[in-house]
Amino acid sequence: FIVVDTPPIAVSPDAAILDQLADRVLFLVAWQRTKLPAVVTALRQLGPKSDGRVSPVLNFVSPDRLHGSGGLYDSSDLGFAH
Repeated sequence: FIVVDTPPIAVSPDAAILDQLADRVLFLVAWQRTKLPAVVTALRQLGPKSDGRVSPVLNFVSPDRLHGSGGLYDSSDLGFAH
């Protein structure tokens, strides 16, 4: 695997450009910092060709602040389809 780290898509076109060449996209979202509208806007900037190739990663998670059954959740809690 080759991993290419880019600046956030909201501040640089690099991610959108490299998305066209990538097999997969890891889409990092800062837990309780990144607002949902910013996530939606960024995903739209990647474009329709990214559908099915984007893997969301929730980072900066504070395990002691998770809610729910035993601190477990699934991606539907974040608005991502399975």
